[in-house]
Amino acid sequence: NGLQTNHKSTADANTPLSKTRIHIKNLPLGVTQEELRHLFQNFTVTDVVIIVHTYGTPGGYGTLAQYGFIEFATEQEQKLAIQQYQNYELKGKRIFVSAAKERRR
Repeated sequence: NGLQTNHKSTADANTPLSKTRIHIKNLPLGVTQEELRHLFQNFTVTDVVIIVHTYGTPGGYGTLAQYGFIEFATEQEQKLAIQQYQNYELKGKRIFVSAAKERRR
């Protein structure tokens, strides 16, 4: 039941999410920051974070899920990236891209 990140974001945990960040769900396991930067190379990317999360089950087995956040230089780039990559297939898996929202606690 662990949470791993392979990158530390420069954003403070208490900082509200900016209007230039996207959330990418359903990333194929093993996708790297470099691969995401390459995928979004037509945009000015300022930060990439990939998170691997293990969801525990009652039997003690875990299910891995990988998702990511990408920060762009402008709100316009964020909106274009969402339009361009919504339901995009990456390594045989359909990814879902949306504007990042503040997590409710």
